[in-house]
Amino acid sequence: MKTTNKLIVKLKESYGRPLWYPVDENAHAILAIQGGKTLSLPTMGILEKMGFDIQVETPNWKDR
Repeated sequence: MKTTNKLIVKLKESYGRPLWYPVDENAHAILAIQGGKTLSLPTMGILEKMGFDIQVETPNWKDR
């Protein structure tokens, strides 16, 4: 696994709550450390302070 400072996550909402799902290998690795199925906002805030670039995957409008 090549380590970069980029994480890609996907936003989904459940009952009005934002849930951040990992997309790339780096995000999955961080999730393995944190535990659970989604990344927490505190974890993502800490990662951003550590210099990680967090990118949100957006759906393609053509897929609808």
